Parts: sequence; structure tokens; C-alpha cells
Amino acid sequence: MAVTNTAGKYVYLYIFWVLRNDRQDAVCVIDGRRYADVQVTDSLANEAMAEFARLRIPVEMELVVPDEDEPPLRLPSWEEYHADLVNLGEKPQ
Repeated sequence: MAVTNTAGKYVYLYIFWVLRNDRQDAVCVIDGRRYADVQVTDSLANEAMAEFARLRIPVEMELVVPDEDEPPLRLPSWEEYHADLVNLGEKPQ
């Protein structure tokens, strides 16, 4: 069964895929299950897309509705990944 918030709206995983040469790498996730308000996750997703665009990093965002028993993805959060971008001079490795 899909996860919903207290307002009955679906909770999403926002998975960010960076496009490198001929492949895509999942680099980070915004897990809507960690936030009480869907507007917060939407805002974070918009922030992430704007930052990738500003840095000219080609990226695709995938929305996934997780099942209730689905474990967290083994990807850094957007906040963790963004901190790494800043520490690396704003370019991912």
C-alpha cells in the first residue's frame, strides 16, 4: 500500500539522476516520509532542480510513491549531496 500523509496525499521519493556520458547515476533523494508537509518536499525538489540548473549539471528527477514497508533508499539526502557539491567546489565527482 502506498504511503500517504495526514492530509491523505501521496508521499513521494524524489530521486535525482545525474546524466554522465552515456549513463545515469542516482545521486541523491528527497524522501517525503521524512517530512510532515508535502509542501516542504516540493520546495526542496524545486530548490534542487534550480541548483542543478545553476551549476549546469544535467539531471533528471524521478518521482516514486513508496510502499509503507519500503526501506529508505541508500542514497544521500539532497541536503547531504548539496553540502558535498559546495565542499567540492560545486561540481560532483
